[in-house]
Amino acid sequence: MRSPPISALMTALLAACGPRTEPAEPADQGPPLAEARATVAACRAERAPTESWRRAAEAFRAARAEGTLPADATAEADLAQAMAALGDGRAAEARTPAQRAADARPDWTCAQLALGETLFTLGEIDGAREAYRLAAAADPTWYLPPLRLGVVARWHGAPSDALALFDQAARLEPSAAEPPLQTGMLQLEWGRTDEAVAALRRAAELDPAWANAHLQLAAACLAAGDLAAARAAAEEALRRQPGWPD
Repeated sequence: MRSPPISALMTALLAACGPRTEPAEPADQGPPLAEARATVAACRAERAPTESWRRAAEAFRAARAEGTLPADATAEADLAQAMAALGDGRAAEARTPAQRAADARPDWTCAQLALGETLFTLGEIDGAREAYRLAAAADPTWYLPPLRLGVVARWHGAPSDALALFDQAARLEPSAAEPPLQTGMLQLEWGRTDEAVAALRRAAELDPAWANAHLQLAAACLAAGDLAAARAAAEEALRRQPGWPD
C-alpha cells in the first residue's frame, strides 16, 4: 500500500494541531519597584530628571494598588509623587505627599527639601524657610539646603544673609554651578559688576551646557560694558537653548 503524499500528510498534521497562533508580545509591566526605590535613594546624590520621578511614582502607585508596597516605602512613594508633580509644574498637587513624607521622616533631608520647594513655589515663604532649615540640620554636608535658604533670603529681605549662604553652598559643593550663579546674580543686583562677571563666568565653566549661566553672564558683561564678551555669552546661551527668543 502506497503512503499518502507528503503534502497531504502535512495538511492533516496542521489541521490536527489547530490554527497557528503568533507569540504574544510581553505585556508592559511598567517600571519596576526596585528602580523606583533606587531613584529615591539617589535623591541626595543627584538631581534626577522629572521623567525618572514620574516612573518612580508610577511604580509606587502600582505596588500600592497591588498591595505589594513595603511598609517602609510609604514615605518614598510620597516623595516620588511630590517630586513628579513638582517637576510637572503642579506644586499644589505636590503639597500633600511632600508634607506626608516630611512628617513620616522628619530627619530625611530629601523630604524636607521637597516640602520646602513645594511651599516656596506656592508662596508660603515661612513654611519653606522652616523646611529648608530642617533639611540643612538633617544633613549639614549637603549644599542644596543652604543654597535654597539663600534664595529665600535673597528674595525676601536679607540679601547679606543670602550671600553668606551661597558661599556656604559653594564650599560644600565646589563643583556645583548654581551657588556661583546665585552669587553672581546677587552681585549684579548690587551693581558689583566685576564680582558678578567673575562668579557667573565660574558658573558657566562649571556647567557649560546650562544656557541660563551663559545668559546671566551676558547680562553681567553688558552691565560691565564688555560688549564683545556679552555678545559671545549670549550667542552661547542661544546655542545651548536654541528655542530662546532673540
